[in-house]
Amino acid sequence: MVADYNPEITSRNLKYTIGCLEDEKARLYSSLMQFEKMNAWLVRILFWRSKCDLLSVNRIRLQMIESDLARLRTKLFWHEKRRARTAQS
Repeated sequence: MVADYNPEITSRNLKYTIGCLEDEKARLYSSLMQFEKMNAWLVRILFWRSKCDLLSVNRIRLQMIESDLARLRTKLFWHEKRRARTAQS
């Protein structure tokens, strides 16, 4: 398993995953903003319940993505630090 370890590939994969999560975070944030800009009377009359449910689900997903991003950024930081230390040796 150690023989298969390639720091370049691992770093690239982490950066790609972080990029994908940042895109998803931006999409969810945009979706939340669109819901909040909806006509107030229309929301109250037609969509109040579903809007609240969808907003709370999207907020939870956004928090999970932000948590994943923080974890992956930390992992990438230590990975690159380890790679730099290995390169110096």
